[in-house]
Amino acid sequence: MAVLSEGAALHMSPAFGGEKAMNWDRIEGKWKQSKGKFREKWGKLTDDDLDVIGGKRDQLVGRLQERYGLAKDEAEKQADAFVTALSDGDAEVKSAKAGNRR
Repeated sequence: MAVLSEGAALHMSPAFGGEKAMNWDRIEGKWKQSKGKFREKWGKLTDDDLDVIGGKRDQLVGRLQERYGLAKDEAEKQADAFVTALSDGDAEVKSAKAGNRR
């Protein structure tokens, strides 16, 4: 039986859809470029919080719970919605740039 890391288990859980996993993988890979957007959205997150989060969903959810007094399910909902919106915005920008090349 294979042992999964906590992150892999989260990505494979039914509550954590495949599209969400791909979005979070992108955020984690581009964390340095993305964290300013997270600070704009959630101003109560400190630089230390953002360093600890490092693009990881579970860390962001925990910090949102601590800083904003959110229930876990609400923190997850807000985090996922924000990351989806960021990913959708990136796709729109890439599409527009591709259209400008024609």
